Amino acid sequence: MSWKLFLDDNRDPKTKDFTLARSYKSAVKLVQRKGCPIYIAFDYDLGEDESGLNFANWLIQKDELHYGKFLPEGFGFECHSTDTEGKVSIEKVMSEYLSSKRNR
Repeated sequence: MSWKLFLDDNRDPKTKDFTLARSYKSAVKLVQRKGCPIYIAFDYDLGEDESGLNFANWLIQKDELHYGKFLPEGFGFECHSTDTEGKVSIEKVMSEYLSSKRNR
């Protein structure tokens, strides 16, 4: 089942085709229950010392533990955070990881 995740502690997704997670922990639980989404819309600041970057790093570790087979074919992401540095950090870590996977 392909699904899309919207990770944000305050905002709601603009379309109904996203599943909403308000925290790092709830995002992890959703992924553990439903499998990896085909698309993730990240926020950086999630409150309580949590961030979208923590979740991005967790996803990468999970994919590496599954020999690059956890993130689905065609996986995509965006970062809608207003925290400029956080947005750049998430985009960098995810883009670099996905690029390295394609070049293996």
